[in-house]
Amino acid sequence: MTIHVFYAKKMGKQYLERYKKYFKKPVIHEHDMRHEEFFGVHPKEWCALVEEICL
Repeated sequence: MTIHVFYAKKMGKQYLERYKKYFKKPVIHEHDMRHEEFFGVHPKEWCALVEEICL
């Protein structure tokens, strides 16, 4: 099973370290944004990335 993580860099590296700690080899999709900014401000881009991951 592959775990995909949307990581908002502006939230801090502690979140990145937490993802690496609790998930074995996560696929990290890093964005220079705040928490949930990608989903809330750029919904079309977010949907396109989710679609790309799922298909």
